[in-house]
Amino acid sequence: MRWHAFFGFRAEDRVERSGGMGLKRGQIEFDIEREDIQRRRFERLHRADMRGQLKQMMGESAEFRGLQEAIIRTVVRGDGPIVQITPTGGGKSLTFMLPAFCTPDGMTIVVTPLVALENDMEERCRKMGIDGYVWKSRGVQRGASLVFVTPESAVTKGFRSFVERMHGQEKLDRVVVDECHTVLEWTKTFRPRIGQLGSALQEFGLQVICLTATLKRTEERLLYAQLGFEAERVRLFRERTTRRNIEYRVEIIEEEEEGVGRRSDQRWKQNMSAIKDKKDEEKEEGKVMERVCEVVKMWIEANHNEGKVVIYGGTIERVKKIAASLDCVGYWNKAGSAEDKARWMEEWRTSVGGKSGWIVAINALGLGVNVPDVRLVIHAGMPRRLRDFVQESGRGGRYGKRSESVVIVRSSWMEEQQGIWTKRREERDRGGDNGVSEEGAVSNHACEWEEDVVEFVEGKECRREVLDREMDGFMGRVGCEVGEEERCD
Repeated sequence: MRWHAFFGFRAEDRVERSGGMGLKRGQIEFDIEREDIQRRRFERLHRADMRGQLKQMMGESAEFRGLQEAIIRTVVRGDGPIVQITPTGGGKSLTFMLPAFCTPDGMTIVVTPLVALENDMEERCRKMGIDGYVWKSRGVQRGASLVFVTPESAVTKGFRSFVERMHGQEKLDRVVVDECHTVLEWTKTFRPRIGQLGSALQEFGLQVICLTATLKRTEERLLYAQLGFEAERVRLFRERTTRRNIEYRVEIIEEEEEGVGRRSDQRWKQNMSAIKDKKDEEKEEGKVMERVCEVVKMWIEANHNEGKVVIYGGTIERVKKIAASLDCVGYWNKAGSAEDKARWMEEWRTSVGGKSGWIVAINALGLGVNVPDVRLVIHAGMPRRLRDFVQESGRGGRYGKRSESVVIVRSSWMEEQQGIWTKRREERDRGGDNGVSEEGAVSNHACEWEEDVVEFVEGKECRREVLDREMDGFMGRVGCEVGEEERCD
């Protein structure tokens, strides 16, 4: 049992460092009393019947799934840092919710990448009888069993002062980084404060737990370096992240107009960097959006009126147009006020069928929002990163229910990406990998879409093979498992 590792310096240590001066006896006794409270809390957590507590929190039918119990036992022992990679819908939040339920007098900090996730988590806490609180930089700040905070707020002086106060009260137990793969996505111009999260975690001095459904094996060491982990100390729990209950399908929209159709290799080489005529681009986009609306209506006609639909538009312009065509909610960063978005989300979440169960969104809706009855996820255009696609398509089929994932792309996009990656492979074969051809025209495009994204869309092999190989490093698949998985197209 390692709960003692959390306690840091004891009151008697402070007396020794100060030579017995500067601390009054009453203060020393008060410190010892608070530390005893924390010690008893960790002892109580260590002795808890986790299976019984799970049933009490979630109902008599609740059982641990996959690696959940082993991970929570590791949390209870105080080991860490812990990195948990579990498929979307795999119950990652139980890792911090159950210990918080068992010891409500302690505090767990949960760093979540989006405000929408904070609000979603707070509501889930309320339903399970856990005291959850979304930290605000202004107004009254309070402790709670679970305190939710964005990465940008977590690194501020105000939040660090809050953590210091909670440390002084011996309330802090652990810190959780939810959707931890997002710490790899910051740049100097995009959410730059996320780059400071690693130093903040070290300053907090707590057990660290990282949760995600989409961290490639090749990215594990990058995550450790970003957060300041020593690789040999990390307790890694990885499950296969391919979702057996999702049917994957890709539709490539062929162009019909003369001059917009498939181009020969020679023409492609000659026009690699040319910008498509705006009118032709609008026609192509229009065809994709028309097909998105057709798929939704066909799905509804096939007696799926009770399930929900999520459509990822990829761009705000697409989101607006598709939402207008379907006469449903469009969700993006600047659509309405925070109160409006919260209301739209709640109306969508609680809807029982029809258009109220459809939502068109940008990728901000792809992280962690837990709505159990999403049955169709459509992408109008393919995300640039495979992990984003896995996250977003994983909004469907929660709790093992069947779901469909449909990707709709332009044939000209497919040809463009194939051309880009053909040149990249040629560069690699010549000993370079900078994405710049001898003509010097590829560099700005080379990293816009990952190569494995293009392979997934091409469909030259089973789409699950690409997901298994790239996301989990699993090489043993030869196709969809008949009778065990929904078939991809």
